[in-house]
Amino acid sequence: MAMILGSRLIDGSKVEHGPIIRASDLAMAYNKTSLLFNLLLLISAFLIFSMAESRILVAKSSLECELVVGVVSGDTCSGIAQQFGLTSELFGSVNPNINCDALFVGQWVCVSGTA
Repeated sequence: MAMILGSRLIDGSKVEHGPIIRASDLAMAYNKTSLLFNLLLLISAFLIFSMAESRILVAKSSLECELVVGVVSGDTCSGIAQQFGLTSELFGSVNPNINCDALFVGQWVCVSGTA
């Protein structure tokens, strides 16, 4: 078994070798590759998370109220809906922010409209 010493073997024969690559060149190439890989990984993670968090925005239908009434003492949402011939679903859709458990006297309630 011969050992390489420079460009000659110990037994005296000449060795042909390729280009000499320094360890610092390998380290620099490795650093560039790992930096590029990490950058691509970071961008991919950002895109995946932003897509997962995004929501498809649907254009809301415009709410149009044609008639409002003021709540009087003793009124309930179901009572007002029944009085004006509305279903609970329609009453809720034309009054989207109403809290039926906390109606107060004088509160304006929509009783005719489209949602």
